[in-house]
Amino acid sequence: MTTSREISKIQKVSTAEEELSLFQRLRHSLGPILPGLLIDLVDLLTLGPVGLAFGMIAGGAAGYWIGKQYGLPVDKRIKGCIIAGLYCAMPFTGFLPMGTIIGVYVRFHQKDPASGEIPRDGF
Repeated sequence: MTTSREISKIQKVSTAEEELSLFQRLRHSLGPILPGLLIDLVDLLTLGPVGLAFGMIAGGAAGYWIGKQYGLPVDKRIKGCIIAGLYCAMPFTGFLPMGTIIGVYVRFHQKDPASGEIPRDGF
């Protein structure tokens, strides 16, 4: 027969296993919007002449890191690295949040893979 102490130990272990990392929680809640926000932040930080000199490096590093966090294969990480680097190096994109806009567009049109319908979150 199990005692109340054993039950509380089991509950603590199962609770610890269910805890998610901060990035996993953000990825789940913000979905495709979070990578766009990060790329737009890097683009804003590399504004002006800094972007022309370091935008490709900073954006590429951010794009590769985001791809790694999402578990993409290396070839797709490199593609994301190049696209993010070019976006951060392009002039006049510092105040244009294209990464976030694309993320919102993707989330808006995303359908549930099981049912093929747009999920209803109760809003």
